[in-house]
Amino acid sequence: MTEDYKTFFADYKNTVSQNFESALLWRQIGSFRWILNPALAAQSLTELFTERLLGPVTFGDLSAREARGTARG
Repeated sequence: MTEDYKTFFADYKNTVSQNFESALLWRQIGSFRWILNPALAAQSLTELFTERLLGPVTFGDLSAREARGTARG
């Protein structure tokens, strides 16, 4: 593999290996969402993914990019 690919996959592994479970739990407790509606964990998880993985990009955006064939570039 080229150095660019090695760097990409090392960064990828570090990014997706984050402890989302603890972050989700603390977000739920800190926002009191668990008291009102425990199903709001999905909202907290969406917020974490947006902050830590995707930024403003949605999974729909990624799917469209893959369909266009530009997901690798």
